[in-house]
Amino acid sequence: MAKIDATQLNIKKVLTENKNFVIPDYQRPYAWDKEKCETLFNDFLDFTFPDGNPEKFDTDNSEYYLGSIVCFDNSTNKTLDIIDGQQRLTTILLLLRAIYAKLSKMNMAGSGIENTKKDIASCIWETNEDGEYDTNRLKIDTKVATDDDRDEFLAILKNGEVPQNLNSNYAINYKFFVEQVDTFHGKSGEMFRRFPQRILSNVIVLRVKASDWDSSLRIFNTLNDRGMPLADSDIFKSKLYAIYAKNEKQKEFIKDWKALEKIAKDISLKHGIDDFFANYMYYLRAKDDNKNTTVIALREFYKENHINEQTFENIKVLANFWSDIKDEKGEFGDDISKNLFILKYAPNTMWEYMVSVYFMQNKDENGKLDEEKFTEFLDKLIAFSFAYEITTPGVNALRTPFFPEMVKIVSNEKIDFANFKFDEANFKEVFMTTNFSNSRGITRAILTWWLFENDQNLDDIKNEKFDIEHIFAKQLYEDDKSLLTNPRNLESLGNKVLLEKSINIPARDYHFCDKKKWYLGERGKKKQKTKISEILKIVSENENLQDFTEEMIQSRQKLILDKFVENLKKHGLTINWIDFI
Repeated sequence: MAKIDATQLNIKKVLTENKNFVIPDYQRPYAWDKEKCETLFNDFLDFTFPDGNPEKFDTDNSEYYLGSIVCFDNSTNKTLDIIDGQQRLTTILLLLRAIYAKLSKMNMAGSGIENTKKDIASCIWETNEDGEYDTNRLKIDTKVATDDDRDEFLAILKNGEVPQNLNSNYAINYKFFVEQVDTFHGKSGEMFRRFPQRILSNVIVLRVKASDWDSSLRIFNTLNDRGMPLADSDIFKSKLYAIYAKNEKQKEFIKDWKALEKIAKDISLKHGIDDFFANYMYYLRAKDDNKNTTVIALREFYKENHINEQTFENIKVLANFWSDIKDEKGEFGDDISKNLFILKYAPNTMWEYMVSVYFMQNKDENGKLDEEKFTEFLDKLIAFSFAYEITTPGVNALRTPFFPEMVKIVSNEKIDFANFKFDEANFKEVFMTTNFSNSRGITRAILTWWLFENDQNLDDIKNEKFDIEHIFAKQLYEDDKSLLTNPRNLESLGNKVLLEKSINIPARDYHFCDKKKWYLGERGKKKQKTKISEILKIVSENENLQDFTEEMIQSRQKLILDKFVENLKKHGLTINWIDFI
């Protein structure tokens, strides 16, 4: 059983113990911003001088709990490797260095300044038996391979100076602390001397030290972290790093990991690299013939036996595939690009998991897909997922039909959603009674699909921002409710179309005869003409129309429905139960 030591220590004791701290290669870069530092500094002021009165502070009993520091007692290197708490510890050291720099410029004989300086120095630099410290030997080292600014941090601790042209988080935060310390000293005088001592003696952390790496990681997972918690991918990175290090390929791994981080940032993934691991997880689930709709957390899934070199190599390939999709690099033909554009507006992201599974199973040795087969797959995916959202709405509803199909994909079977086909009559009824409000994702999804049923050119619109336009204006109905015999027609798809935001905003409340002037670019400062082909077609066919009529709304609604059902039939996704009677 691993030895674990959990001890509450003040800042001074944490930093002055014999072993130095190391922030390992696999940790994430320093990420605290100036706002967090400002909060911390103000918290310390409020704590050390309650109500602005230094006499209210209880030296023996006052404690400010900063959080935990989880570390691995690395007996090989004789260091404490930080698993969690590096953000807070780094920030504390920057603050102490700023205070030390200020104290070094002060001349206050008999005030205890020298003792305070020595206490801070022992937290920053190594000292010998005589209490002398060496400014070239720091109490902390950072080896974070993905942190391009780590040398700046070490230089700041050594020298206490920052060139004005440096703008790393280290530099920005240190300069902020220098300014705050100067301001506080100017206003507070004698109170300033007590400030660092109260931080050193009464700010408390829970130092959790384990004798092996796995134990320290498990401890971290159970603690309530108030700083910058590790993402799932940070945990995976540390495990993968250890695997590559055994083969002396850690530099190669770090280079590839940084490239992965860049891709995740460039394509604005919501959860960063975690999203790549999530997509790949569904491929592994399918390979395991797992159709269970209950999905365990990423960390739980990968902790078993899925973290290995092959996993990382496959995730790199998958990441490059998604980079091509999100960046629209022209790697795909027109039909695929169109379908991927439509899927961007799908009501949820389940389609991404299906596409990831399809890609991993069907890519060739160059990471490419057969264009014709991929187009057919995406066509069917759009038809089914949009229809299922209409009949069975819900964030996780698609898991039930999707998971069995994922297993079919990795078994090289044709996906057909055999157990989830749509009864044509029932689907039409549900479609016609569905409330397609603007707030529902399926509304925009269907309207985006409908654009391309009207020969829309993707290049004309892919960089535009769209609103949902009511062709018959909502305001007109609010002003005169007799204009529609059935109020539901106002929010039906037959009355809606995607329109450039810059045109929709000024045109939305007008009669059709005025709206078309905005559509055609005859009004507005920019005289911008819409690029939506269907709108231009409606305008050209109704040049003398005063208003888009209720009959036209109903007719267009039926047209959209008929085309959608026709698409379902084309992909074999419908069944007519009357045939079985």
